[in-house]
Amino acid sequence: RGANQLKKPYAVSVGTDGAIYISDTMNTRVIKCTGRDSSTCSVDATFTNFYPNFMLLDPSAPGSFYVSGTSSVQKCPGGGGACADFAGGGDESNMMAGARGLAFSVDRSQVYVADVTYHRVVTCDVGGTAGSNCNALLGTAFTAGDTERALNQPAGIVLEGGYSCTRPTTPGYVIDADKEHLSPGALPMGFTVEDITCADGFEANGTPTATACTSEGPYTLSGCEAIMCTRPVDVAYDFSGVTEELAKPTF
Repeated sequence: RGANQLKKPYAVSVGTDGAIYISDTMNTRVIKCTGRDSSTCSVDATFTNFYPNFMLLDPSAPGSFYVSGTSSVQKCPGGGGACADFAGGGDESNMMAGARGLAFSVDRSQVYVADVTYHRVVTCDVGGTAGSNCNALLGTAFTAGDTERALNQPAGIVLEGGYSCTRPTTPGYVIDADKEHLSPGALPMGFTVEDITCADGFEANGTPTATACTSEGPYTLSGCEAIMCTRPVDVAYDFSGVTEELAKPTF
């Protein structure tokens, strides 16, 4: 079967670079399309006895993603690399039977998983080991309900806010607004602005870069510094009595 032949596709996700990821569920694979034509599509991940549902793209490692299946969540490096178990199995706190919706915590240290069969949402440590890294967040284990903290077949989960940094007011930098993935003036956590140059009157001291904030506030800019003027060492000139008022050019 070709990459443009799907069988019961379940979900679609779009990366910050515009790439489209499709969970081709009954073909047990994830398809990635880099354009709007089927010729741009290729197989990005394949599975054995695992039927992919929802995907959660990882902004700290572009191209990689988490994907839910029936009884587990896997993490995939993308590009055809082998996926590995991230969550599921183990004791009652870690067991899954209908993993569906996925979302990051604000600091991306946790992945929330909605389990439609066990009627609950669990939170799983990103740095932990599958089978021991999850704990129940909401819902009564294995039992549907309609009380305040009970759930009935939760299929999705969305985190409100927390994924962008604001543009700083640091002088001396020119930023290509088209490269900022959110508007106006926001930068997703884990990404860097691709096109940064030094403004007139400033010069590069290294490579101009942007470093995203970890949760909120402005991202930081570095790599540009003001051009300073210094006295030349030319001979035959007498500077005595001359007041040097210029420390740097006027911009």
